[in-house]
Amino acid sequence: MRNWSLRKKAIAILGTTALGAGVMLVGAASADTSALHTVVIAPSANIGGCAITNNSCVPKYVAVSAPADSFPALKTVAVAECNFGDPDDPPDPGLCDNKAGHSTFTHTEADGSLKFQYDNNNNNLGALKIPLTTGTIGSAHPVLGGTPNRPDAICPPTNAMRAVGRDCGVVVAVIESGAITHIGAAVEWFAATMTGPTSGASNVDITLNGDKYGTLASRDPLVCAANGMPMTGSPASCMMNEAVRIYNGTRLIGAAIVGSHGQWTTNVHIPARASGQTYEIIAKGAMSGLSKKLVYTVS
Repeated sequence: MRNWSLRKKAIAILGTTALGAGVMLVGAASADTSALHTVVIAPSANIGGCAITNNSCVPKYVAVSAPADSFPALKTVAVAECNFGDPDDPPDPGLCDNKAGHSTFTHTEADGSLKFQYDNNNNNLGALKIPLTTGTIGSAHPVLGGTPNRPDAICPPTNAMRAVGRDCGVVVAVIESGAITHIGAAVEWFAATMTGPTSGASNVDITLNGDKYGTLASRDPLVCAANGMPMTGSPASCMMNEAVRIYNGTRLIGAAIVGSHGQWTTNVHIPARASGQTYEIIAKGAMSGLSKKLVYTVS
């Protein structure tokens, strides 16, 4: 495996945002990068990977791709699951999943897209996929280089990380002459929660509570503007706490804005129903696409 070392380059992921489920745009310093380096992963929301400490866990894979013109043509790229780190952190691939066989190298297509896994002899091995893991994903001997055993190389992010818009995702980096010149990524939206009563009377209001929905920080003006967020501070940045919309079928019945680590509370009304009938409630994150369902049975 080639060494993906950033220690001599001032490369830092500066901003992240989702303009749609599975798409995250990233800016970087001291490299020819922009929000146009789009990376798409599937699935993107309600992800649950294997615990990195569980050797018997059957790997769960995410498909990784990029549309045409996202990257330069026919360039080597490193692909890995990473904790993005804080915006001002020194660059460190020790924040990535450094377990052997988890990160990978491949190359872009002639149109600047990313589609396939290629081996060292340029044989096409099929669609590009990497395993998703949870827990502390750094290692004592990082395949990609960087700091060994970083305790904050954690996916999914902790509540403290979520509170500053720090997330995990799949990073794609173009490597030229041993240096990263382009970088993009896609957020992994891990499993959210929603709780509330599952039975009771009808024609009443009930309280719903959710957690682990989307928070993101960005310093990219395009990213902030596309999400309708003003940039403030120095250096300028925006912080996004997503809206959660509550539906019964296609009917909007409630909404909330998430708090520091993606938590929210709201009330919805259960219409008059006969005993035994059910009422399905779906909470969906407007930015992340995270979705949870609760079925309320009228007693």
